[in-house]
Amino acid sequence: MADDTNVKTSDKMMSQMVKSLPEVDQAFFKDVEQRKAIIDSTIEAFRNGIAGPSDEMKLLFKPWGFELEKIKYPIQIWHRSLDSQSPISHAKVYENTIPGAKLNLIENEGHHSLLRNNIKSILKSIV
Repeated sequence: MADDTNVKTSDKMMSQMVKSLPEVDQAFFKDVEQRKAIIDSTIEAFRNGIAGPSDEMKLLFKPWGFELEKIKYPIQIWHRSLDSQSPISHAKVYENTIPGAKLNLIENEGHHSLLRNNIKSILKSIV
């Protein structure tokens, strides 16, 4: 469990960050439980320092050890029209590179609101 200082600092930083998000994501962070879950998971990610999160970011920009063109399974890509944190161009690269991939662009959803508001549709698409 995170100590109070980390929680207060994280909450203050999050309040600043949230101001720059679309309204649908701002609403997500007004939910006390959602906000607490994001703060707790962020604090946990950095519990042992920055090495883990830093390594994870580096992995995003390195080859993954397989070619996207060789994926033979149906792939559903979910993206949101108001996402200011993950560019739609990335999702379109996957859609255009992976044979048979389907891009589901959800209108009026943001980076954080997508799962909360569309979890049933997303889960239905993979079972």
